Formats: sequence, C-alpha cells, structure tokens
Amino acid sequence: MTPKQSKKKRRIVKILAIAVVGLVVTFVVVDLIYTGIVRKRQAKWEANVDRNSDGVRRGCEAFTVGSGDTALLMVHGFSDSPAVYKLMADELAEKGYTCRAMRLPGFAEPYEAFAKHDRQDWLQAIAEEVTSLRQTHDEVWIVGHSTGASLVTRHVLDHPDTAAGLALLAPLVEVSGKRSPVLSPHAWFKAIGALLMFTDRIETCFELDINSPEGRTVIIREQFVPLTTIEETFAIASEVRDRAPEITVPVYTAVSAADKIVDTEASVRFFEQLGSARKQLVRLDASGHVIPVDYGWQTVCSDIDAFIQASTAVQ
Repeated sequence: MTPKQSKKKRRIVKILAIAVVGLVVTFVVVDLIYTGIVRKRQAKWEANVDRNSDGVRRGCEAFTVGSGDTALLMVHGFSDSPAVYKLMADELAEKGYTCRAMRLPGFAEPYEAFAKHDRQDWLQAIAEEVTSLRQTHDEVWIVGHSTGASLVTRHVLDHPDTAAGLALLAPLVEVSGKRSPVLSPHAWFKAIGALLMFTDRIETCFELDINSPEGRTVIIREQFVPLTTIEETFAIASEVRDRAPEITVPVYTAVSAADKIVDTEASVRFFEQLGSARKQLVRLDASGHVIPVDYGWQTVCSDIDAFIQASTAVQ
C-alpha cells in the first residue's frame, strides 16, 4: 500500500468513525428527548385519571356477576382491564354462569406499580382466583383474551387439573407483523430496546383494533406501558407456543380473520396442534382483535355456552 493509499484509508476510517459516533449521539439525544416528552404527557394524563382508594382506575376493577354452579374466570390481555368483559359477562351470567372478571396485578394501576409486576405475578393471581372459585363452584372454566389467553394456557399447563376447560379469544401465540415492516415485532423490540438508555415506557400509538362503535365505548386501555410489560408479553407467548399438544382439556377458540394484533394463522396452527379430544374453532369475519366487545361477541357467548354444555354432557 502506497503512502497515498494509506492516508486515504485512514481518512475513510476516520469519517466512518465520526459518522458512527454521530449516529450514537443522535440516538441518545432522541432517546432522552422522547423520554422527557412521554413522561410529561403521562403526568398530564395521570392528572385526569380517576382512581379508587386502592389506586385502581375506576371502571377497571375486577367484578363478578351471576350465580351459577359453573364459574367462568375471565382474564384480560395486554394494555387492558376487566372492562373488556363487561358485555360478555352480563350475557353469560344470563345464561346461568358465575362470571368473574379478574384484574391482572399492575394493570390499571399507577405506572410505578404497573412496572414492578411480571408474568409470574399474573400467573400467581390467576391460580389464586381459580382456587377460590373451585371452593364454591362445581367446575371452573377459564376465558382468556389475547395475552390473557396465553396466560390461562400456561396456567393449565402448570395446573392441568384445576380447570374444566378453556375459551381462548384471539389468543396471542405470535404477534402480527401487519404493523411491523421488514423485521418481526419482537425483533424490532429487541433491537431498539438494546440501544435505549433512558426510555422505560412507551405511549400507546396504535388505534384500537375494534370495528364496532359500541365496543369502542366499553374498552378502557392503558395509555402508557412499561417496556418490561411488553417483554413479559412476548415471553409468555413464547413459553406456550410449542406446547399445544400438552393441553388436553376441552378448548373453544375464536379468532378474527382481520386481526392486526395477533397472528391469526399462528393461533389456528396452535389450535390444530392441541391435544384436546374436544375442541372447536370459530373464525369471525367482522370482528377486530378485541373479540369480547366487537361484532359477533354475542355469537361467541352462545358458542361458549353450547361448548360447555356439550363438554359437560360427555363427562
């Protein structure tokens, strides 16, 4: 290499080094600015949130309706609350069930409380609710929506004799890539997360995947979500993804054909691999992701009732 070529090479390396440092500095500055903006917006949002004496956002409390011998434990999903089951719980209570819509620990609580909970806390809370219901009812079925469906699946994997069956609504097996260009959602999350120094929460930016105007008035979701909660959501889906053959209890599953949140075909593959002797899959064409409040929720209630009755009859 001639002195002239060597000098040119050093100049290129120097330029590249400056460019890399510039990119890193820019990313750090943007990260810091974003953190400040989000925390300011969150403080403003929090000032207008009405909470009860326990710090839980009003309208998001756990609730129980109905007084049947069969209990339905209803578990909400990511960035959600028990309010998502208000319509279904009332309908199924009319059909003779005790409907218990639980609140997962941390959800609908102030950010500091929200951020300290993980999937082990959520699973423990589900186990406690199931234990309590089993003491007062002939049998317990568990209904789970989205991440809640992943959690109740994991519960049955860990405690197979505690639930008579499952109803999985838009179960999270894989996150949909419809809103994620080039890389998978988890790949983007991991890549960006590895670079973040200051950001520990995000503001929900996507519109609710609900087609029904009525459904939009029922839902109460989290506006700001800890990054740790997102990671826990990916983790619980990963933990159950390949274990469908181990599930042997009866399973009813409803999926949305146009779901923008979960990968519907991954959910269908999971259903097909279930080890359950009794299982039923329903595809909803008019519903978005939030099946419990979207078009067709009444049909889902009737389906669940018929599925439980048929499953009980063959025991």
